[in-house]
Amino acid sequence: MLRTRVVLGSRETHKFVSKEFYDAMHMVAAAYQMDFTLRPTTIEYKIPPQMVVEREEVYPFYGIQVCDSVDIPICHKYKILEADTYLRRQPKLNFDRFRIMTELFSNDYYLLVPHAQYYDTCIIKDWTIRHINYDDVMWEIHFKQVYVDPHDSRHTIWFFSQPKYQIELISYHDYRQDVASLKKAILHMLPRSFR
Repeated sequence: MLRTRVVLGSRETHKFVSKEFYDAMHMVAAAYQMDFTLRPTTIEYKIPPQMVVEREEVYPFYGIQVCDSVDIPICHKYKILEADTYLRRQPKLNFDRFRIMTELFSNDYYLLVPHAQYYDTCIIKDWTIRHINYDDVMWEIHFKQVYVDPHDSRHTIWFFSQPKYQIELISYHDYRQDVASLKKAILHMLPRSFR
């Protein structure tokens, strides 16, 4: 399936925002939400494409999410078809850019080679999804507190770092031919003080 994914970030961390912006965005989304989903604490890691056995087309990005609420891990794979980054005129540390990606996305399961490796492990806590309808298009706003920099021993993985704050806007609508409407939708969902 095709989706448009927008990752909000700052010049310091391209896929994370400040706590101040995260909280402001959370309040705006709560005011306009049509539905609300709370995801359980999830461990997410990426799989290199050469570790995947695919019968059809090989995707550049593979990931697995594991949580206590489901017995089977959630697999996903995607390919970026088009990507653009937009910067604010005045750089800010809390939020000054967003990256728009049009992706071919799938939640189908795939096979791994024996002893497959993984990378980029993180744990996601307080994962909230707020659903907003803007201009007859449904948007999901994913709010995540992400812990990176894992430390592992033979049997466990643990995280010492402070959480980083991530916001992703996702729509299953292709905006490639209507970038003006997409930018208008993004600006509408941002807190007024950060526009």
